[in-house]
Amino acid sequence: MFILDHSKRHPFSYCLAWGNVSLLLLLLRHDGLAQTYWNAGASDWYVATNWTSGVPNATTDARIDNGGTSQIFATGATARDIRVGDAVTGNLEIASGVTLSNRAGIIGNLVGSQGTVTVAGANAKWKNSSTLDVGTSGTATLNISNGASVSNTAGMIGRNAGASGIVTVTGMNSTWSNSGGLIVGSNGQGVLHIENAGLVSVPATTTIGQAGTIVFDGGTLTTWNLSGDLGKLSGTGIINTNGLNANVNLIFDQNHGLQQQLVNQSITINLDANGKGNIGIGNRGAGSLSIMDGLTVPCQSGSVGSGTGANGFAVVSGTGSTWKYESGMSVGSTGQGELIVQNGGKILSTISGNSFCHIGRSGNGKATITGSGSTWNAQTLTLAESGDGQGELTISDGGAVLLNIGNGKGTIGGSGHGKVTVTGNGSRWVNSSNPTWDDSGTLYVGYSGGVGELTIADGGLVDDTFGAIAADFSASTGNVTVTGTDSLWRNSRDLYVGGRRICCSNTGNNGTLLIDAGATVSNTDAFIGFSSNSTGTVTVQGPGSAWNSTGQVTLGDTGRGVLKVMNGGVVAATGGIHLKVGGTLSGDSSVVANIFNDGGAINPGASVGTLQVNGNFTQGALGTMNFEIGGSGIGQADLLNVSGVASLAGTLHVSLSNGFIPNVGETFTVLTGQSLINNGLTLTGAYAGMFQLDFSASSIALRVVNAGSPGDFNLDGEIDAADFVVWRENKGSQLEYDAWRANFGTRSSNASFESVPEPSALLLVVAVANALPWLRMKSC
Repeated sequence: MFILDHSKRHPFSYCLAWGNVSLLLLLLRHDGLAQTYWNAGASDWYVATNWTSGVPNATTDARIDNGGTSQIFATGATARDIRVGDAVTGNLEIASGVTLSNRAGIIGNLVGSQGTVTVAGANAKWKNSSTLDVGTSGTATLNISNGASVSNTAGMIGRNAGASGIVTVTGMNSTWSNSGGLIVGSNGQGVLHIENAGLVSVPATTTIGQAGTIVFDGGTLTTWNLSGDLGKLSGTGIINTNGLNANVNLIFDQNHGLQQQLVNQSITINLDANGKGNIGIGNRGAGSLSIMDGLTVPCQSGSVGSGTGANGFAVVSGTGSTWKYESGMSVGSTGQGELIVQNGGKILSTISGNSFCHIGRSGNGKATITGSGSTWNAQTLTLAESGDGQGELTISDGGAVLLNIGNGKGTIGGSGHGKVTVTGNGSRWVNSSNPTWDDSGTLYVGYSGGVGELTIADGGLVDDTFGAIAADFSASTGNVTVTGTDSLWRNSRDLYVGGRRICCSNTGNNGTLLIDAGATVSNTDAFIGFSSNSTGTVTVQGPGSAWNSTGQVTLGDTGRGVLKVMNGGVVAATGGIHLKVGGTLSGDSSVVANIFNDGGAINPGASVGTLQVNGNFTQGALGTMNFEIGGSGIGQADLLNVSGVASLAGTLHVSLSNGFIPNVGETFTVLTGQSLINNGLTLTGAYAGMFQLDFSASSIALRVVNAGSPGDFNLDGEIDAADFVVWRENKGSQLEYDAWRANFGTRSSNASFESVPEPSALLLVVAVANALPWLRMKSC
């Protein structure tokens, strides 16, 4: 690329630059890959003067673009690439018994061009070792007749928008052989005529595009796979195919078998489902598929609802009934698709690599695997891969999804919205691990900016290597609920909730895990709120509900990690629970672990209650314990009950609730342990001035040494702006702020003088009362 700076106007550099461009163009044209242009009318290919640079050979591109016609009457003609009608008009004729050999062929290349190629007569042959385009952006015609043949790799009729291509294959032994795929009407207009015993062979996929038409008049199309709208077929003829992706209704059972004959108008479609083609239902229209009576239908890949505007429905039903695939299965790729596997039916992958399955890739997909013995076997399964995707999967009544080949990775909510429910005893989703893949066996719930939902209920099982909720890419959301007795999410290795660093930068993820009603989650290490600006929340609630970690649980890292243990739930961590900055542990139930608070917050109680720690508790200088006192009776003050040693530094934050104001001399035990080590614990909170810390060998009590009224945080007898400053600096609660605001300007109950607020204080309270979006509330 040359950039000319005209502002400098240097004659020598200006000429040198243009000289370089000219030299480059000269080299491109004469570097041994020369071009020769037809400059005659209708005349012989082999006359040297008919070309600008002599007769083409295997190293020379041939351009027929002057309105003339190059005629080949003797065999042996060669060229590198051939363009007939490159920018203007051109014609090429290949006669009987003659062969033209070249690399790529293009007819009607540029917009406004027009090209025609005629290959006519017995043994007239045009051999393209590469692709053949009939109408790239211009208008093109290819006629193959009277026993002639054309061959190439991939073929295209009407490639680009505005293009128009017509191919006619007519007569006994007239053939068009594509060793690759054939697309009729890609983005432009494409018409294929197969007439009078003519044959078109495609050992790959023949695709009928939106602007494509195939017209039969006694001809035959033999293809590995046929894809498109069968309404674009017309006339009388035969199609032989091993695969079909179309708007049809297929039934594979004892009565129909695997070899089926469909009639579209007067066109007979012979389908031989032998595993060498694709089976797809719903391609820009409606279609259905049934596999029953223990039949196995093999294919390269399967799809249900694969095209825009498509609506596909498939059911695999009965013991032994199997839809077997090699390269993948898609339900609702860009359209709407539904798949039901029931009563022992199976979706089965046959290979160990590159077997990728999708539900709602960018369309709307729904799958149900239900009944004992009903299974979907795959390498990977992704729900809602793209942002427009909607994917839903239900595994019920003993059904199973087994990702036990190759990677074994599952993703719920790639960039779209994915939802999975595993419900009922025996129902399971299993991801198997392969050590050759970095994230093998991982289950992602919310992955690449998408939303993922997973519910495991009523005895369902999800079994994987790594669990990752809202992980790996930014702005992902993941929600997992494990509920009901015997419901289990088992991770053989780590669990991440809210961010994970394996492949990429990730921030702003939001993940939640709820373990409820007697369910269990297990893993080795766990990381909650791992990534920057991410939030992870785990709630374990209800009798019998348990979260078991054989390694370490880390709350907060560069994000915010919250663990709530409530109403009889239990959390156990062999490697301990570590609270980093941003980590919070709260609840009124039991934790079986050593706890290390290195910068987070411990909040005993659900509002007011007791948090039982079966283990040692160590709080560092940056850690905080938050205790709430709501009355003088039993159970009306938070308590942290430690079965082992409590080693304490950092701060103890006290707050009052329910309008309660204690009397001087009252004491409230807030921490008990087998033994207690005070490493410099200090008291904070808006009401800290009321209390004194009393340490014993095994407990900490808060003793009231000063009394006041709600809102009198500095205990000076007046409830004024100075109290707000105390509240703010001690990170007081919302309830404390409400008490201060309600009593502002009044005298404290233990004061002996009247208090009248200063005008400046009145202004301050008005400003504060109306502008506090950042109020910090106690987490429970």
